[in-house]
Amino acid sequence: MAIERMKKIALFALVKDTQRLLDWLYREGEIHLSHGNVDSPEWVKRFRPLEVESEEYLRAIEREINVLTEASKFLRQFVPAKENFLDGIFSAKKVIERDELEEIVKTTTADSVSPMIEEFRSEYGRVLEAEKSLIAEKNSVLPFSTLSVAPIRLKALKWVGLTLFRARTPVFEVLMQDDEIISLCGIEKAQETESEVLFWVASPQKRREEIISKITTRYSVKEVPLVSTPVEPSVTIKRINARLLELNAEREEIVKRIVEKMELADRIDIAIAYYESELRRAELTRLFLSSKRILACRGYIRKSRVENFLSRLKKEFPSVGVDISDPVPGEDVPVFIKLNPLLKPMQLLINMFGLPNYWTFDPTAFITFTFLVFFGICFGDVVYGAMLVVLAYLLERRYKKLVGLKAFFRLFLYAGISTMVFGALTGSIASDFVDRKFLDIIGLGSVVSVLRKFRTYTFDPLKFPLVALGMALGIGVINQLYGIVMRFLRDVIMGRLIDALCDGLTWIVYLVGFSLIGVALGVGASDYVIRVGIVMTIVGAVSLVLTQGRKEKGLLGKAINGLVSLYGILGTYGTASFIGDVLSYSRLLALALTTGIVGMAFNIIAELALDQIPIRFLALPAAFLVVAFGHIFNFAMSIMSAFVHSARLIFLEFFGRFYETGGMRFSPFGFVNSKVELKS
Repeated sequence: MAIERMKKIALFALVKDTQRLLDWLYREGEIHLSHGNVDSPEWVKRFRPLEVESEEYLRAIEREINVLTEASKFLRQFVPAKENFLDGIFSAKKVIERDELEEIVKTTTADSVSPMIEEFRSEYGRVLEAEKSLIAEKNSVLPFSTLSVAPIRLKALKWVGLTLFRARTPVFEVLMQDDEIISLCGIEKAQETESEVLFWVASPQKRREEIISKITTRYSVKEVPLVSTPVEPSVTIKRINARLLELNAEREEIVKRIVEKMELADRIDIAIAYYESELRRAELTRLFLSSKRILACRGYIRKSRVENFLSRLKKEFPSVGVDISDPVPGEDVPVFIKLNPLLKPMQLLINMFGLPNYWTFDPTAFITFTFLVFFGICFGDVVYGAMLVVLAYLLERRYKKLVGLKAFFRLFLYAGISTMVFGALTGSIASDFVDRKFLDIIGLGSVVSVLRKFRTYTFDPLKFPLVALGMALGIGVINQLYGIVMRFLRDVIMGRLIDALCDGLTWIVYLVGFSLIGVALGVGASDYVIRVGIVMTIVGAVSLVLTQGRKEKGLLGKAINGLVSLYGILGTYGTASFIGDVLSYSRLLALALTTGIVGMAFNIIAELALDQIPIRFLALPAAFLVVAFGHIFNFAMSIMSAFVHSARLIFLEFFGRFYETGGMRFSPFGFVNSKVELKS
């Protein structure tokens, strides 16, 4: 339940075993390769980076990725990946067997997939182009849909010239007030929308050009060219609509055939993952070093795996030399977090914030309780908690093959249990649903009487808001001190004893004393408690002033830096920071009250519906709908706030006290992909 300890490993083998050893190491996936000390003159002189894969092979791999990616994009237009959104947030990986992966790679290649995809693309594109062409033709004919003759025949009229114009509605209205234009021609609307008007202009054929010139010069109108269709527009439109229906049916049939390839789309994505890993393999292979006779590599291996790995290595390659040593403190060592299965879901929070430095410790176990408590307080309700448990359980089962999503929903299952616990402590059962009198009206009063009696023994924050606020701030004080204790332990583990004493223990003494004074004055505690608080505060403050500026030059610089650090502008913490962070925990009360009050509002509305609607068989369904949809809405909104603000209190107000990120993820030489994971 911690960051797993690593061992440095160096392998030395005969060059003749290169390919076989590389294949074996890749299949085992145990060593995180590093550059090692390749910059030393001796290594540079004797060894060169290994390049096993040819440029032709790498280009072939890139071609496979490009062709398969295009195929996947095409298929996903019609067969969207169900987990796309969640996958992008929570890195949901599909777990498959190695044999299944090998079978997919053999049968799902660019050459096998490309012809079928190109056929689909060609057929679908042909239909789309035909539809596009027909729609364009239809749009050109629509302005003439009121004509009973072919538009082209209008040009053959001997005495009258007919011209179709398009204008914005305000322009047309101004045009219709132009007495000169009206006196020269006849104007008739053909079509009209909110924004524009199509209108005919009838004029003497001999003066047609003159009148058209006057209209176009004075107003922003556009002449609509006469289409060359030889038949009536209505006949043409009817023909186009019939053909569009045929093309639509043809397109739906093509889409149906494409959708049937859902399994192929998933197989293509797995094949892409394999080839991406192959490119990574080629890149990592360059971390192996080779001389004329010796192949060498350096890296890290999990301490718990060393003995078993060496046993298998010696059995397969008796001549290989191995050197095992411990990392040097301060070295950039990869991080592998090993957790108890119960705590595994909580690693999501660590991954969101960033991996810890190898030389510190994994905080997962230390934040599990606090996060669940914060979530339970913010969302506390028995009914909402039960809903969350059921929903999380069902989603966990649905996504059981996607390890990231499975862990995510397990986290919410834990949070649901915490929600039920705090809901029971505060007597929140769909807010105050059980206390509503409409339950008596519909004959359920005796059924919920036990729950009503139970609520009388619970703590309702709405009735005692100041007490609830004090409890929230008390949690803040405890959690802040908890974070400083964690900082103290971190520095001790990393061997920084001076920092542990000056930046950890001194702050603990000072802030505990400071808090004792505040609590004692608030609740009217004895003078003895106040005196103890004053002594601890003075001792802690003096220690901080003397030590916080220890890295500055000169006594004056040390003293000024120490005084300023006590406030919080400089240094590792500060009085102002402590007060501000503690006040942030008031959001626990605010969110708890918000969840309860919103739920109560929907209960009141349901009760009013039952009272105010005179027809009983209408009143009951109305009240039920208000309760159902209202609490579902409150559930959806409140769960989001509970998660975000609980995480915020962890990431900012807690992690900021001690957490040291910057860890490099343990990524062994083997199959590694963000979307696919090989089953161990």
